[in-house]
Amino acid sequence: YDPVKKVIGNIHSGWKGTLKRILSKAINIMIDRYGCNSKDIIVCISPSIHKCCFEVEDDVIKLFKEEFDDIDRYITIGEIVDGKQKYYLDTIGINLRELDLLGIDKDNIEVASECTKCNSNIFHSYRVEGIGTGQNLGFIMMR
Repeated sequence: YDPVKKVIGNIHSGWKGTLKRILSKAINIMIDRYGCNSKDIIVCISPSIHKCCFEVEDDVIKLFKEEFDDIDRYITIGEIVDGKQKYYLDTIGINLRELDLLGIDKDNIEVASECTKCNSNIFHSYRVEGIGTGQNLGFIMMR
């Protein structure tokens, strides 16, 4: 949200969106098309799966290593399960890094502390509920 230019946007950045840098693309659209200044933009990251629970395998890690040159600090090595190495990926950290590179003021970034998997009693989580899970809804408005 840019309160100066009165521009607002809403995106979903799961692991695929994070990999494709959807947050950076959205911010760049605000800057390029609408004349926003990165110092004026306010970003809120809503409840989402956190690094503590976002378990992935080699295939996802390989994709992130191909896209981001400094990705290792956002990866924690987990256990080997059924012969497959597990990892924990910090997509929130990756998106915060992208915001920093874009010049978004740290004081203008709010990150929800709730992990949707840890708090599946109040949020739907595909990782807990599986196929047929409910959906979470986020919306924005501007007057």
